[in-house]
Amino acid sequence: MFLGHAGVALALQRLQPKVSLGTLLFAAWLSDILLGGALLLGWEHLAIVPGATATTSLVLDRVPISHGVVGVILWAIGLGALYYSWPTRDTTGHFRAAALVSVAAASHVLLDLISSPGTIPVTGTESAHLGLGLARSLPGTMLVELGLLAAGLWIFLTVNRSHKHQVRKVPMTFLTGVLVLLFLGMLFGPGPSTPDAVARTLLIGLPALALLGAWAGRERK
Repeated sequence: MFLGHAGVALALQRLQPKVSLGTLLFAAWLSDILLGGALLLGWEHLAIVPGATATTSLVLDRVPISHGVVGVILWAIGLGALYYSWPTRDTTGHFRAAALVSVAAASHVLLDLISSPGTIPVTGTESAHLGLGLARSLPGTMLVELGLLAAGLWIFLTVNRSHKHQVRKVPMTFLTGVLVLLFLGMLFGPGPSTPDAVARTLLIGLPALALLGAWAGRERK
């Protein structure tokens, strides 16, 4: 999932508008960002197998730290705790905001379980591996991913909005366009050449997209 994670972040932001969209995007993509670091450090491993599924050539064959079910939940709790402990003057609804950050991070494994063809470990590499296999279907993947983005965007644009808190249309259109183009590039582009290239893209590209989301998600008051 890629757009699906972004859709979750967009929807959750309206439950507590004090949380930046960029923060929630970072949380939703946290597992993939951690995967990038773990790959470069040699702690995890993926293989590039052309035609592995209908939608990707990446095979996550050893990813218990970043994508294991238990690992993702622990990272989500830790990120929420970090957000809660971060110094702030605005403490209104702060616990709820931290909880939403944790939910955004934990949602990653739920969406990956839907998409993965059985490569998500429960704990370590020797544990059971799960996945419903949506990634084997190109039409199904496009429908679910674009649908989740559209639903999240609709919630972001409409729920709990007033005339004093309007979305800046040009930045949000730009962000949406970038996300969709990247998604289509993942599906129909040439694909990554090496695991290190994947790692650098995840480690640099996803935080950059989260920063773009923080800018685009700012309200016009």
